[in-house]
Amino acid sequence: MFVWVLFLYALSDMMVGIMDHAYYQPMTALLVIPARMIECGKLALNVPIGGTMVGLAVMIGMITKNADKRWS
Repeated sequence: MFVWVLFLYALSDMMVGIMDHAYYQPMTALLVIPARMIECGKLALNVPIGGTMVGLAVMIGMITKNADKRWS
């Protein structure tokens, strides 16, 4: 899921660049996607953000398990 979010964010960033006429060739625009994914991935995979993602995943898992027990 994390990779898809990075891809969609990079794709939207590329679209903004296209609208701003930042790219002169189509291949340049396509090569921006993996570069932006790597850049955003490095920013997102630091300790505080990673810890927050893991903590929220645990909380959501517990809530889902509780809801399954209640409504099954």
